[in-house]
Amino acid sequence: MPSCLPNFSYSSRKGHLSHCSSLQRYNLGPPCPPPHIQILPDDLLVEILMRLPPEPIYLFRASHVCKHWRSLIHDARFLCRFHEFHRGTPPVLGFFSNQPSFPFFVSITNTFAGSAVGKIDHDYLSVLDCRHGRALLKCKCCNELLVLDLVTGDTIWLPYPTQLPKQATYNGAVLCVAGHDNCHSCPVLVVLVFSNKVDFITAGCVYSSETGVWGEITSIHMPDSFVVPLPTVLVGNTLYWLLDNDHIIQFDLDKHRLDLIEEVPHSYCKQVIIMPAEDGLVGFAGVDGSSLHLWSRVGSIDGGVPWTRRIIDFEELLGPETSLCHPLLVGYAEDADVIFICADTSVYMIHLKSMMKIERWNELDIVFPIFPYTRFYSPVKALGAYCLAAEPSSFSAVPSLAYSVSRMPGSRSTLAGERPRRRHALQPAGERRPW
Repeated sequence: MPSCLPNFSYSSRKGHLSHCSSLQRYNLGPPCPPPHIQILPDDLLVEILMRLPPEPIYLFRASHVCKHWRSLIHDARFLCRFHEFHRGTPPVLGFFSNQPSFPFFVSITNTFAGSAVGKIDHDYLSVLDCRHGRALLKCKCCNELLVLDLVTGDTIWLPYPTQLPKQATYNGAVLCVAGHDNCHSCPVLVVLVFSNKVDFITAGCVYSSETGVWGEITSIHMPDSFVVPLPTVLVGNTLYWLLDNDHIIQFDLDKHRLDLIEEVPHSYCKQVIIMPAEDGLVGFAGVDGSSLHLWSRVGSIDGGVPWTRRIIDFEELLGPETSLCHPLLVGYAEDADVIFICADTSVYMIHLKSMMKIERWNELDIVFPIFPYTRFYSPVKALGAYCLAAEPSSFSAVPSLAYSVSRMPGSRSTLAGERPRRRHALQPAGERRPW
């Protein structure tokens, strides 16, 4: 004990310090001044925050350091720079599925709660496409299409084109005119391609949220072939769909024209997903036994564009146990360049650029194609703003969520030739906090 302090002794009778009065009178001197904390300039702090990985959990944690950091992260200019810094590669937040007895939407991150959408019944909605932070859904109750932004809750309802035959199979695609998910004010395009099973005429048309109407119909004749509801891909300014006979059809957005590409050079028993190739042309992936085949087209001297194949062994990539359970190719995230493989009851997300970063989720028995949802967003702001992050009990009728909102008092369906009104598919959650 330092000699400068008084000598305290315990009282045997009361168990107190016998010299409390001397302790009160003892003066330890003036309090030490708080240490000087150097505050980083906002410009330097933004540069540091921009270098966080694009997965939402990192921005989520950084936004809880203090209010000042949270205000910087929620700034729209920061999110735009964050998007550009990571070269436009948004994280995968989850995926949609049309598989019966399986959740409609599955979140694969800890900071994005899509539980309300996941509880929607497959009898009400089905998914056609996901791109640029939007999902294109088909409402089976009202025969309309729905463009949904899961983060902001913005919706655009649009009718089917009047030229759509009754006996037709169709597929669709959604994209932002700006080409990314970071601009909510940019117009959204919806491309619908449909095949008549009677005369085998396949047609396509484009809907713009800016004009609110469908454009002119363009069509081609394809004997004994029609489009099927499988994932599509955007390469450059051209959309590609797979036909039932393993041919590929393309829609040029600049020329507004449909064209037929040659047949896929190898049969994979319908286990084919179209995807961009490294050279900027269209390619595809297929599973043959215990190996993944990545196909691309390479220009030759004679002007032809032959197919080349790259083979990846699942046993070396995912482990020896995957070669015994017949892996399935179930999805591809175009914006993030990742592919999804289902082996037994596990789902693997493989980053194709590195082939080293592999994520795995167990207890997911998927046999239908999935539609990955990618998006840059500020987790805290998104979770606190809309009921999308709330518990399912916040909704009176979750299975009919999208349909009931479109029939809210005072609302009406979008008619052909009428510009649709943007509205929130989910009601504001008030002051609900995510923590």
